[in-house]
Amino acid sequence: MKRVCDDYVKSFYSAGKPASGLLLKDVAETFSELQLRRHIADYDNSYVWTRAVAQEWIDRSTIAFTSWDAIRTQDEAQDFLLSLFLPKLTRP
Repeated sequence: MKRVCDDYVKSFYSAGKPASGLLLKDVAETFSELQLRRHIADYDNSYVWTRAVAQEWIDRSTIAFTSWDAIRTQDEAQDFLLSLFLPKLTRP
């Protein structure tokens, strides 16, 4: 899922930052970052989480959910959602 999000963010910038994809780019970027933070929280005992940092990521996830709610019925958002859950087919 992180790879799909990272790929979407890269394609957003290579497409010239279209306004129509801005919210979806933000959702994908936040999801990717949250995945990274989860791995840090699970496996990096040297990282010290502060209440402020944790609250910042809670706030960012809340914004992402609000953004997703605003765009979830758009075709591009539905395609993105499918790409998160369906494996990419490779040709032999």
